[in-house]
Amino acid sequence: GANGRVYDVPFPFARVIDRIKNELPPDDRSGFSSLKTVLIPIGRSLQRNDAAPDFFRYPRIVVAVDTESRSPLFLKDRLFLGYQEKSNRIEVISYNEAAGRFEFQIVKDYAPGRRPKVRYAERAICTSCHQNGAPIFSQAQWSETNFNRAIINRLLQYNTHYHGVPVENAGTAGFIDGATGRANLFSAYQLLWREGCADDVAPAQARRCRAGALVAMLQLRLSAFSRFNHQAVLYRDYFVPVSTRQWQRRWPAGLLIPNADIPNHRPSVEAVSADVPTPFDPLTAQPPRVTWSVKSDLNRMITGLSEFMSAHDIARLDDNLFEWGLQDGTQQQDFKGACKFSQQDERTEGKLVNFECRLAGAVSAQVFDLVGDVIFEPDGKVSPTINWLALGNTAGFASLALSGGPIQAGHDYWSVKLDLFHRKNGLHARLPDGNAVAALRLSWPNTTTDRLPFPRRGEVSGSATLTVMQDFSRVHEAIAGILAQSDHGRHHMFSGEAFQGAKAMAAMFTELGIEANDHCCDLSQMPLPEVDTMDDVGRVNLQATLEHNDALKSFYRFCGACHQGDTRLPPGFLFGDDKKQISANLTQCAPRILYRLQMWQLNNERPKSPMPPLKRLQAFNYSADDWRHSPELLSMKQHVGGLLAGKPGQIPAPPDLLDTLYADLPPCLP
Repeated sequence: GANGRVYDVPFPFARVIDRIKNELPPDDRSGFSSLKTVLIPIGRSLQRNDAAPDFFRYPRIVVAVDTESRSPLFLKDRLFLGYQEKSNRIEVISYNEAAGRFEFQIVKDYAPGRRPKVRYAERAICTSCHQNGAPIFSQAQWSETNFNRAIINRLLQYNTHYHGVPVENAGTAGFIDGATGRANLFSAYQLLWREGCADDVAPAQARRCRAGALVAMLQLRLSAFSRFNHQAVLYRDYFVPVSTRQWQRRWPAGLLIPNADIPNHRPSVEAVSADVPTPFDPLTAQPPRVTWSVKSDLNRMITGLSEFMSAHDIARLDDNLFEWGLQDGTQQQDFKGACKFSQQDERTEGKLVNFECRLAGAVSAQVFDLVGDVIFEPDGKVSPTINWLALGNTAGFASLALSGGPIQAGHDYWSVKLDLFHRKNGLHARLPDGNAVAALRLSWPNTTTDRLPFPRRGEVSGSATLTVMQDFSRVHEAIAGILAQSDHGRHHMFSGEAFQGAKAMAAMFTELGIEANDHCCDLSQMPLPEVDTMDDVGRVNLQATLEHNDALKSFYRFCGACHQGDTRLPPGFLFGDDKKQISANLTQCAPRILYRLQMWQLNNERPKSPMPPLKRLQAFNYSADDWRHSPELLSMKQHVGGLLAGKPGQIPAPPDLLDTLYADLPPCLP
């Protein structure tokens, strides 16, 4: 690279997969890898024809990270790879947290004996299909992948594994579909963070709106995605009113949410080309997935961006808050009340006991209806799982893990002290306001003569004490400190820049005096970004070629971003730096170019998607109807029509061209 650093891209591709897997340890509980792979022999990518006719010998591999691991690399829904062996390149889509968008890159010269080069891809090419600037994937039933039994059977004729990817690996397509669906919402979350909380007249209110959102995000994550406190001051007094005003002003009819799914396509397993029928073409404009409204979706940004903070960071915050809360001087509150205990049944592992309590605080007006069941083991210990614990209408906890016990025998009472954790992630049980449950104490009278903790039948009256400590107050203090710095221009976390989960947690840790985590990645240690560009001589020659030629100017303006490269797909018919070469390219491609331009004159049942694609035209503020009647489209058709007919400015009659199947037209470039 320009700064002396280069990317170390292992070869062959199986080593790329292995390296990522090594950086992402499998889930401790399930043992499943965070990395998911599928094989697509006949797909819809720009690499779709590179293996022809040996599609099933050399299928395209698609890789995605769909779950979080214990690694400091936070890649869930943020890394997607596509590899076609015969193209000698890897396509990469990765999330740039600082920019708040996905980046499109290619690894070129990925072949034996070559040095791979990492380049930023031409974004206009990528977003013609990736219309939301994010990964896309087929709808179920994912028929072009090895989820389809017919595809599997053809692939097995050549390999049982391909670059380490098992052919019979059908279940992973749905996981990748889920990852692309979640990833496509990132831009909506970032839009709501930047503009949904914007207030140009009162920027201090905008900062407090975002701070209120962050408070809610942290409460949501610390409570294992159960709930957050809608009465928190910053949320109630700033987030709700500021966001509501901005929604009503910017998106009065609702916010259109893009669709990551392209229609499911079932290719023929006997296909000799990867031509994509129009209904399944990713170039075809996709309708919105759904419309979000201020009435029902105001908190979408909170739930979405809360997942931008890693589980590792959240666990460290939880542990430090809890440890601080146990220190002397931390305010605690006990909620006490009467309970009814009843044994439900005898089990191999012990007695299943149900309890129902109503708890109230001596100072707080808050009342909890506590309902749950727990297993008491024969040795007097408590099962490490509580099947259900509900705290009224304000909080709910399912599948909590327990520590504590064993049951203590007093003169007249049995008692047990329980510490509550979420079984799935090990976080301490917390109320919606973020404060932790320090302990739950249950006690009931000893009414048996044989010193058993519970009678064999009937109900027993007892009591419970739920101790809640105000450890989340430190988070409020930390956010207040960051806000004060922001008001004086010394911190930008609550400005209009993209929300960065790692940066937000680092700022929180600094304020709380917690040692910061190592996060990926230090950009100063990475190679400088590189993009393929035309040299100065080429630019001078191109300018001379375009002079006094409006049609060519239109081709470069509307088609150049995708067709000016030295590529077969999309065909580089504008590649070159002199008039003679470009004219030869256009002449060779004229039938296919004119065919695609003519698609704009058809309203329904187009045999091919029109070119330029609507997504590209929208960048120039053209609607479909405006473009259909534009002088630019007419001049482009006249130019290639003249090349095709041998008479400048003449457009062949549409039926003469459109009666031919597009796939039967002469190839654009050799």
